[in-house]
Amino acid sequence: MWLELILRTMHSCGQCDGSYGHDEHTDICDVVLDIRRFVQFFAPAILYSTQHLYLSALPLAPSQSQIFKTFFSKFPRTPQIVAGHVVKWPQMANILFATSPSPVNDVAISPDGTCIACGSDDGKVQVWHAGTGEALLTLQGHTGPVLSVPFLPDGKKIMSGSDETIQVWDTETGAPSRLLRGHTVRILSIGISPDGIRIVSGSADNTIRVWSMEIDEALLVLEGHSDVVYSIAISPDGSHIISSSVDRTIRMWDANTDDILIILQRHTDRVHSIAISPDDTYIMSGSSDETIRVWDAITGQALGIPLQGHAGRVLSVAISPGGTCMAPGSDDMTARV
Repeated sequence: MWLELILRTMHSCGQCDGSYGHDEHTDICDVVLDIRRFVQFFAPAILYSTQHLYLSALPLAPSQSQIFKTFFSKFPRTPQIVAGHVVKWPQMANILFATSPSPVNDVAISPDGTCIACGSDDGKVQVWHAGTGEALLTLQGHTGPVLSVPFLPDGKKIMSGSDETIQVWDTETGAPSRLLRGHTVRILSIGISPDGIRIVSGSADNTIRVWSMEIDEALLVLEGHSDVVYSIAISPDGSHIISSSVDRTIRMWDANTDDILIILQRHTDRVHSIAISPDDTYIMSGSSDETIRVWDAITGQALGIPLQGHAGRVLSVAISPGGTCMAPGSDDMTARV
């Protein structure tokens, strides 16, 4: 069928090398992206319909999409939209519905980009296919809200932090493979070293614990914060750990000992979120004082003045893979770049 031919073309285009000219390569990439959007939007019909029926999705493709302009005229007997035809693909690709209505606390994307996981207040971890939106797994085992759900770097395991435990799940079968105990109250954040060997957790018991994928007991317990540990980040080389807390401080720790290397103190309220740049040169933090601060990752010195503009708590911060863009999110209902 025509869609199978297109999907084979997508696969071969995805492996194209420099033998194409720049313009040709750009055109091919545009076509591949357009076809991918088509598959994403109409995945339910494609998955559950016979081959001759999913052709009916073609007239619903945006009128300016490559796939509509290329193929619609070849099927003159298909229905036509005479008014209100969408011109371009909408920015939102899918809405993922949980198995039960419950607030979503954390979302993670697998390293290969194929799966999305979320942790929710009902104690469940749910996993969807990123392309089709199909529900793949519902992982149950926690007794409290799941607040952190990172993937391991190889994508074969998902970690989930809740109550006072960390669960390790197999992404293929959904089976639990490890249960890490040690914290005395809920776990708010989990970080994973770049090599996937070490796990770092921050908790409302004011401590940070460092775990190994080899054993079930914590290798280190880092004590120093005087209040809840909100956020954890691990340096790109895995040599140090960054933590933020309700106590208004950010601390840098040696990942192999319990030594505190630097304490960053400039925020005037709790520090909700931290991120470290890909080149390990600066740290970004967001706080209830409605500011974002940038710090030198070596000296701990604040770089410039606080970044202001939000009218609410800054709950999340992120740094682009190239380190050139920073994006905070706030409960003022805005995200800024």
